This record gives sequence, structure tokens and C-alpha cells, in this order.
Amino acid sequence: MRIILLLCVLVSGCATSTYFKQNPPNEKEALVYFIRKRAEPTAWQIYVFVDGQQAASLANASYTRFSVPAGRRSIRLEWASFMAGGADIKNTDFDFRGNDSRYFLIEGSTSVGAYNYSQTTRLSEISPVHGEMLVRELDNQ
Repeated sequence: MRIILLLCVLVSGCATSTYFKQNPPNEKEALVYFIRKRAEPTAWQIYVFVDGQQAASLANASYTRFSVPAGRRSIRLEWASFMAGGADIKNTDFDFRGNDSRYFLIEGSTSVGAYNYSQTTRLSEISPVHGEMLVRELDNQ
């Protein structure tokens, strides 16, 4: 029984989930991609929030896409609460236009020493050409 429970926890920790709808591009919404090619800690999901609502969780080497209403939106990345107490949260505002597709890359690194642990997470917007290349690369893994 303990082995089954452990397997369930490990498998669920590695899945990518999207909680917002993905609509075709339209004048009231933008389609956004969040790409996590490699962001440490690689064993844990990172959560994506839009205007305070959880939009997705991403496993390492995965991506997600969903629609957001046009206008100024606050994007926040957050690691699981047990990872450094949920620290290293990033809040960034972006302006989205309808009929637009935007690509964001999530990168991160960790460093563990004898008496310390540090974690860095970066969210950067990338070009559609670069974004599509990374999406294809992840699809082919």
C-alpha cells in the first residue's frame, strides 16, 4: 500500500496540467504558451498563476498553452510550498492583445551547499519563432 501511495505522489508530481481554457485566437483573448525546457528543481512542478488564479502546473521538459483575456495581466510563478517554503515567487505584469500568441520561457537553477540552499527562477518572453521551435522540440521528445 505504501508503495502505491508513493508512486501516485511521484507520478502526480511530474504531470503538466492546464486549468484555463484554450480557445482559438480571437479579438477578446490572447493565446499564451509557458515553456519549461529545463528549470531546477527538475523533480517538482512549477505553478503558473494569472491574476491570482492558478492557470497551470508544469513538469520539467514540458509546456502548456491557454487563453487569457486581453488587457494587463499579472503572471506569477510559484514552486510547491514545501520547496523553500514556497519562496522564489515571481510577479510580472504583461499587456495582452486579442488575436495574439505569446511565448514565455521558464528557467531556473538551484545550488545546495553544506549550510545553504538557493534557487533562482526566471520568466522571460521569447519570440514566436523561438517559442515554436522549443514546442516542436518538446513534442518530439
